[in-house]
Amino acid sequence: NRMADLRILSELEDRDLLNFCLLGEKNADIRNLCNDAQFWRSRFIAKYQPPMEWIQNQNMTVWKKLYLQILSYTDLSRKEIFGGSPLY
Repeated sequence: NRMADLRILSELEDRDLLNFCLLGEKNADIRNLCNDAQFWRSRFIAKYQPPMEWIQNQNMTVWKKLYLQILSYTDLSRKEIFGGSPLY
């Protein structure tokens, strides 16, 4: 069931979700789940809580890209501040 699969994915930590999507890239079902724009929109809103007017101005195709950009940026910042290897 697609909705159940998306619900399970929504409970994963960022690192686990990214690994799942990367490792499943060759599987069409996994690829479709990992490219679901509504999933990424919901995850982005839940995690970052942007203002409603900002949300309304975004195209549905940008959510995954925005989410991954912020993860990358925060991970690089964390590495610069605390040292060590990136988390993702």
